Amino acid sequence: MAEKVVGILGGMGPEATADFFAKVIALTPAKRDQDHLRIIINNNPKIPDRTEAILAKDEALFPILVETAKSLERAGVDFIVIPCNTVHYFYEDLVREVSIPILHMIGIDCHYRHHHKQFVPERVSKGRGRGNSSRPSISSQSNGCDSKNKGRPRKRPSQRGISQSSESAN
Repeated sequence: MAEKVVGILGGMGPEATADFFAKVIALTPAKRDQDHLRIIINNNPKIPDRTEAILAKDEALFPILVETAKSLERAGVDFIVIPCNTVHYFYEDLVREVSIPILHMIGIDCHYRHHHKQFVPERVSKGRGRGNSSRPSISSQSNGCDSKNKGRPRKRPSQRGISQSSESAN
């Protein structure tokens, strides 16, 4: 069976992409260069600011994300990962635009935390963190996980669906 090729939709920011790539390399049990995973990175720092686009309901960002994902698909990757947390806001719409899987890193984290409860951080309590009163801790509820939904990320209405339905209501 052929080894899978990983695609990284990156550049948002470039340091998040580099950090993710470095962690994959560090965690790969490779004894020689050839034992590492084949990874294709599309590092596109020209993608507009995600937070600004979300707050302004600016749809100009989405086609750029789709084209970047499709470029990885055309390059022959078997699946895509996205190191940028904010881009996961567009996840539901983005997966409909490509024919290969896109891993939902926040969902994977929630799933892991749900099944390995000892790693779930405490609820945010500024000034009451363990041993360091200046460092707040974070609960799984505050990071997008839904404990009632077995650790899967909370669902949100499709951004594109909201704008389409609000336009048709006017």
